[in-house]
Amino acid sequence: MAQVDSALWFSERGMGHGGTLTGTGDMVGMSGMDETVVAPAAAGLRVEWASEPTAPAPGQPVTLRYRVTDAASGRAITDLPLDHERPMHLILVSGDLGTFQHIHPQVVGDTYSVTTTLPAGAYTLDAEFQRDGRTVLDQRPLTVGNAAATGPASLAPDLGPKTVEGVTVALAAPQTVRAGQAATFYLRPDDGRAADDGPGPVPRGGRARRGRLGG
Repeated sequence: MAQVDSALWFSERGMGHGGTLTGTGDMVGMSGMDETVVAPAAAGLRVEWASEPTAPAPGQPVTLRYRVTDAASGRAITDLPLDHERPMHLILVSGDLGTFQHIHPQVVGDTYSVTTTLPAGAYTLDAEFQRDGRTVLDQRPLTVGNAAATGPASLAPDLGPKTVEGVTVALAAPQTVRAGQAATFYLRPDDGRAADDGPGPVPRGGRARRGRLGG
């Protein structure tokens, strides 16, 4: 399975619900070009993670818990600032890229928790939140039932405009994306321009994301 570098991941960014391949959650959007993304340790934090049950079965509700603490004092942090109306964004993607969820853990006691269900397979979990003006990204694996159920990724390009809740959005991507090299993607309200016409200016409400894909 190709690994997604922490400099590139997709987020909801206020675009409504639906937007999954075969999952649930919010439609993907993109973050700002100048956003600083760091691992928890670089932000002076520790993230303790747990799933209940620890070995979830396909279709079984699983609760995912994130306990964010100050690395120096050990104090639990439960007052993360809102980022696009939520304190934490959690993105779950299966190894074959066929299942996607964007959900939002909420404070329960001294943890951020959310419950979901997933089909069998191996998943990557990206939890994203803000700390001192930087985006913190905690990435970890989760296996549900048989990890081999998802198999290798098999995708076909689809850059056509998508409409969700009456809003049509187009994605403009570079013609060639190479592992380990920076690439810029533009997400914008559709104005009739074909995706391969080039990105053009990003209008009000449009977002750009520049990142790297690891092989």
